[in-house]
Amino acid sequence: MPIDATTFAASVATSVVAATVVEQVVKPRVEANKERRAARRELMSRMVGLSLSAGVLAEELPKDMSREVRDRVRAEQVRQEERLRLIVQQLFDDSGRFVAVYGGPLRQLLVEYAMCVHGLMLSSRTRLRKAQIIKELNVPVATALDPERQRLWYVLGNVRALREASRIITSTHSDQRDEPEEPVERRRIPRPSREAVRRQEGSASLDASRRET
Repeated sequence: MPIDATTFAASVATSVVAATVVEQVVKPRVEANKERRAARRELMSRMVGLSLSAGVLAEELPKDMSREVRDRVRAEQVRQEERLRLIVQQLFDDSGRFVAVYGGPLRQLLVEYAMCVHGLMLSSRTRLRKAQIIKELNVPVATALDPERQRLWYVLGNVRALREASRIITSTHSDQRDEPEEPVERRRIPRPSREAVRRQEGSASLDASRRET
């Protein structure tokens, strides 16, 4: 049976259009989804590293620990502190790439989280306090940003995680308990105004004249 030329041409045209759609629309979307998932997995990996390092630093050493063990633990804490600082710095520097793969409240949460932990590491809080805050904050943030929880049945849990993360971030900004007090010699002593000086001098002169009389 001979093939109709019109039918053949239509079939070829349909195949070309389908191939074009796949090449220009479907493939870019597939690649974008792959990159989005990869970025989210990398973010989770970095947050796990932060939590592990913070966990080592957040533990206070028992008093009955032997000197040898204490020295080894302290050396490890120094290493983990540097690792924590490096991960936070890299997370802050790369935050634009991670923020781009989230939207809405999750994007805002990630921005606030990156700024919070970065500012925390630059603050004068103690090493122990920094680690405790990061360890506490990472739990709700990781829960809300976990790509495996971006499904409808996780909505309530994610909302609670968002609220808890927001609470911790807000309290971190307002918590000044670990800030060292300003030395007394550096505190600014208010100077009396000229009018107050004149009043004081006038009062002193009046008292002197009364004593003379």
